[in-house]
Amino acid sequence: MRNIRRLRRSLLPWAVGCAGVLGLGASPALAVPYGLVTTITIPTTNTNTTGGHLTSFDISYFDGSSQTYYLADRSNNTVDVLSAANNSLVTQVGTGSFAGQPANNNFDVAGPNGVLVADGQLYAGNGNSSVHVFNASTYAPSTVISTGAITNNRADEMAFDPTNHTLIVANDAASPSPYVSLINTQTNTVTAKTVLDGTSGTPNATGGIEQSVWLSSTGNFYTSIPQIGASGNPGGIAEINSSTGAVTKVFNLANFGITACGPTGLVQGNGNQLLIGCGAAHSQTIVFDPTANGGAGAVVATIPFSGSDEVAFDPTNNLFFATDSAAGQLGIINSANDQFLGTIATSIGSHSAAVDPVSNELFVPLAAGNSICPGGCVGVYAPVPEPGSASLLAAGLLGLIGVTGFGWHRRRATRL
Repeated sequence: MRNIRRLRRSLLPWAVGCAGVLGLGASPALAVPYGLVTTITIPTTNTNTTGGHLTSFDISYFDGSSQTYYLADRSNNTVDVLSAANNSLVTQVGTGSFAGQPANNNFDVAGPNGVLVADGQLYAGNGNSSVHVFNASTYAPSTVISTGAITNNRADEMAFDPTNHTLIVANDAASPSPYVSLINTQTNTVTAKTVLDGTSGTPNATGGIEQSVWLSSTGNFYTSIPQIGASGNPGGIAEINSSTGAVTKVFNLANFGITACGPTGLVQGNGNQLLIGCGAAHSQTIVFDPTANGGAGAVVATIPFSGSDEVAFDPTNNLFFATDSAAGQLGIINSANDQFLGTIATSIGSHSAAVDPVSNELFVPLAAGNSICPGGCVGVYAPVPEPGSASLLAAGLLGLIGVTGFGWHRRRATRL
């Protein structure tokens, strides 16, 4: 099951892509045109594990309060910190302290993975079930939190409950069953651990665990589950008590008429609406409200775009963004009416995205081998036109001429 996940997160050096300005193929033209306005070079560290290029990375996170972007950079064995105020690199954190990208491409033990800022601290999951903690101002290392034995593999994606000062961490590749850990961010200790093996009301998460979000209206976490039980299940969402870690409800998408999805990315939009990125090819992206129908949940809308990993939301422009790394594109959805607006070309393997709510810029890591930044970089996209963007937009258009398709098709929704 994890082979497809490994393929999707493997940002191969030869993968060809480009940063574009309009939708690709038969996709509709963008009602809100986006274009590449600049690129940010990521320096090669002396602990680079992938031949000196940015070819392997995981999830990214944006801290709107400081206009700071964080990228889990496996190639350079570090967390890259970028300023959205001037679109530049600030520093690289924890260099050499993570697992990096193993030579055998075993993503289950790679790191860093999920990244998040909470209570003045930067948290980054590593490949040995540990979470590394740094001061979010000085970037000095603080502590390392173990969430399980090394054999339980990586600590991955996270979400934060600011009311209870609780961080949820997905140990998605743990064996024999994945689990979530709750961490008190004031003491940096694990307070609860819940194994998702189908017992005690938990979903049998046979396809791992993906992104979580916290809803203030319920005070609970919601976690993407790519597959519940047997193969062919479309997956669902688990509601998890942020104080105890207990699963209080399971929203199996099969019960809502969904036949294929494989939930991966998850982000809150307006109100209680969640955008579910579906990793399953030729399926859809789903807008879901877990509080509708008296808490029974409801599918609000389905959008004709799939193959997602990380998804993002711009609260100013009311736009959802969903990645599709195999096609090298981002889908844009108007959250006000759940209408699909079109696509932005990125690069093959680009599965990570985060939005600056201040500038409305979209940050997307681009794999080495693309035509815009051959060594890899972070592309910054924004509504166009923008001052000084003409040359980059022209380069993006030229890059479209040379895009090569590799015909990758996903059968699973789990993330690499």
